[in-house]
Formats: sequence, C-alpha cells, structure tokens
Amino acid sequence: MDFVLPDHTVGLVDELRRWARDRPIFEVSDADDATGWKQLVEFGIFDLEAHGGDMLDLVCAISAVSRAPLPGPLVEAELVS
Repeated sequence: MDFVLPDHTVGLVDELRRWARDRPIFEVSDADDATGWKQLVEFGIFDLEAHGGDMLDLVCAISAVSRAPLPGPLVEAELVS
C-alpha cells in the first residue's frame, strides 16, 4: 500500500526537520531552550487545527520536532490535552 502525505503536511514536516537539524545538540542552555519553545509556539504546532491543520499534521509535526533537544514535558502535556 502506498501512503503519500498531503503536500502541505510534507512542507510542514520539511520545515520542522530543518529547524530541528539546525538546533544545537550538545550546547543547549536555558536561553536556547526558551527560544526553542517560543519558536515552536510561534510556528503554530500547538494550534495547528485552528490554522486548518488536522491530526495527521499534528502527529507529523510532533514527530519532526522530537528530533530537537528540548527538555521538559511540554510536548507530552500538549498531546494529553
């Protein structure tokens, strides 16, 4: 079975993968952490449905950003809510 993501989802994932790839992996500070979370909030991944996204977009976005070294349970808390 072939499964192809919609173009808008692929674009979202590509952008978030680029963001995660460009984050420092071993030199993350409190300031970097706060900046990273702020960027994700501004990017809108925690409110994708309000911007026309769906559950597939959210799952793909969370999967993509999970590659970035951001501490804390913010993503898990958002998924639970």
